[in-house]
Order: sequence, then structure tokens, then C-alpha cells
Amino acid sequence: MMAMDASRHRWTARVDPRRRIHAAGLTTHVRERWGLFYDQPTLLNERQAGVAVEGVEQHNRAEDRIRISLLAVDTHGVTNVAMAIAKLLGFDLCPRLRDLRERKLFVPRGWPVPETLEGVTVRRVSVKAIKRGWDDWVRLAASIRAGKVSAAHAIHRLGSAAVGDPLHRAAEHLGRLLRTLFLCDYLAIPDYRREIHTLLDRGESVHTTPVAARHSWRPGGQPSGAAGGRRRRPSRARTPC
Repeated sequence: MMAMDASRHRWTARVDPRRRIHAAGLTTHVRERWGLFYDQPTLLNERQAGVAVEGVEQHNRAEDRIRISLLAVDTHGVTNVAMAIAKLLGFDLCPRLRDLRERKLFVPRGWPVPETLEGVTVRRVSVKAIKRGWDDWVRLAASIRAGKVSAAHAIHRLGSAAVGDPLHRAAEHLGRLLRTLFLCDYLAIPDYRREIHTLLDRGESVHTTPVAARHSWRPGGQPSGAAGGRRRRPSRARTPC
């Protein structure tokens, strides 16, 4: 997500915690060959999981387009619910997670695991909860695919305020399983991990041009209108996760 300077009177404007000025967020989706296929204004300091899933679903919904099967996001662009919704919509949500050493592998209760993985394994996945909410979960995915409800709205409604709801419980436990499968692939397959990092780096590089234009930055020279000889680097566009 990129933070663009905005008037404090705009309803989407929030204080950027890094630069201490009002700004509006802009989430952009970039294909592996640099093509932009979706962007949407968003609020700063909020998770972007809903917008991330919504962008891919809007693209895949059209029959004349090549479907996207993988979306690489940062930590702020993923939740367990979002991973579950993305899977039911036909693509994988692949995050670059921070604090990787503290991540755990979630497996169903009573599931045997190798002794070497006991220290990083947590048996907190309820298969019964997934089965209990599966029918409602499939209906929700069908509603998103039919355009009756947006993925961003569904993920927002199934946030922390929905704890205790059978639908949220099913999504949370399914998302834990999907996150565990992703971590196994991410840690064990170097090419897979490298692909995700490459996609994220390309997405971040897309922000360079608008930031340079905003600050009148000329590569290799001074900012436009600068009186002194010191170079002033443009502020970074990304907001912290």
C-alpha cells in the first residue's frame, strides 16, 4: 500500500504514523510482468486483506482474462479468514510474514507430528468447527463470486468483532490449516519463497514513480526547486505493517 498526501478534510485521510501528516492509502495490484490490474483507495493503519482479495476476485470474475492463482502480500495484507476466502475463490494468498521465528504450525487436535516439530506445533484446529460452518462458508463464497457481496466487506464483517460466530470460527480454523500448509512450502521450497519475494519487490517498485513525481525528484540530481546543493531523498511511500 502507498500513502499519498491528502487534505485532512477528505474522509479517507488519516495521519500517517511515519511522516505525521494526513494521507490516504492506495492499494495497487501488479501482475508478475508489471501490468497493473486493480487499485483502490484505502484507509491507513488498517489491514488490507479485504482489498487484496477483492482485487483478485474482480479480475478473475471476468471470463476473458487469464485467472490469477497466487497473490503475494505483506503481513498487513493477510488474516486467517482472508486466506480461507481466497482459497474458496480459487487462488492462494501468500504472505511475507514478519517475526517468522515466532510462527507456529497449527494442526488438528490429536494429530501426530514428528518429534522434531513438537516445539513449533500447536494442536488448536477443530475439524468439527470447520464442518459445522462449511455450508454457510460455501454460500458466502458463492455470494462473493456472484457479486452479491464484496470480499472486502465479508472479510471486514468476519473480523475480531465476529468472534463466537460459527461462520467466523469455521473460517478461522480453516485459515490456520492453510497458513500451516503455506509455511511448510515457504520454508522448504527456496524457489517458491524466492518467487513471492520477487513479486513483492515488483509491487513496491511501482510506488517509486508516483512518489518521485509527488516530490519532484529527478534521479541523479536535485529535487525540482531546491536552492541548495544538498540532495533530499523523497520520503518512503509504504506505511508500516
